[in-house]
Amino acid sequence: MCKTTGLMVTLTAAAALGFATLGQMASPQDSTAEATYRDVEQTLGSVPTFFKMLPQVGVGGAWGEFKNVQLNPNTRLSGKVKELIGLVVAAQIP
Repeated sequence: MCKTTGLMVTLTAAAALGFATLGQMASPQDSTAEATYRDVEQTLGSVPTFFKMLPQVGVGGAWGEFKNVQLNPNTRLSGKVKELIGLVVAAQIP
């Protein structure tokens, strides 16, 4: 297995695990979708459509996961690499 394939398998597994725990990651103080949307808007400048399409009960967990993985500068992958992986995955969606 090449490094790229291994990385994609790892990222896919991590994403599946992240979605399985979405409800567990939301803290009680930020459990409302409105509070989460405000935090998203403060951080990113606007609320991306994919967050608006999520069920309100899962928005807090999805945002927490996004912040802890995608926006975290202390990961092994640089921000640029994470964005490039996102583009590659998005390009495969019909």
